[in-house]
Amino acid sequence: MDSESERGRQVREKVLMMRDAAVNAMRSGGSSHLALTKLTEQWKQNDSSAF
Repeated sequence: MDSESERGRQVREKVLMMRDAAVNAMRSGGSSHLALTKLTEQWKQNDSSAF
């Protein structure tokens, strides 16, 4: 296998790993999902304390 083909394989493998990490982060209970949930809860608390 030439170096260009090997590099392409490595890039595809890295992209798949990044895709999987992003999907897991957005799942219920994933890090991004939890962060967004926490943020919306803080907004709700701040909004209700303004009245």
